[in-house]
Amino acid sequence: MWGALGVPAQALLAGAARLATPLPGLARLGGPLLVLCGLYQLTPLKDACLRHCRVPQLFLGHHWRDGVGGALVLGAHHGLYCAGCCASLMVVLLVVGVMNVGWMVALSGLIYLEKVLAAGGLVGRLAGVVLCAAGVARMLA
Repeated sequence: MWGALGVPAQALLAGAARLATPLPGLARLGGPLLVLCGLYQLTPLKDACLRHCRVPQLFLGHHWRDGVGGALVLGAHHGLYCAGCCASLMVVLLVVGVMNVGWMVALSGLIYLEKVLAAGGLVGRLAGVVLCAAGVARMLA
């Protein structure tokens, strides 16, 4: 699923890079993007996706399908929930630098904490507030 979502993301990134040279003001979109990512962290949709990712055994039990085709459909279905859970944090990488190893490690750690801690939802909400604040600070700078 991430591979299928990565192709259009890469195309958008390449298009934005081409536009950034003639339109330097495009760089100012980073602040609003961070705010949008932070707000997504606070939505019921994010909570629903996180619930599915936190307990994949329940998801498998409820949606099991036999055969190779069934496994493919089941994997894609579950993958959409995982993408919904983590996509906003992956968009943050577009703002801070896709190949920035420090940010990759930090965001991976955040995703891990959201998934495994009993207070994972609270961790995600706190991250949302921090992202909103960072976006506002970036817009004001």
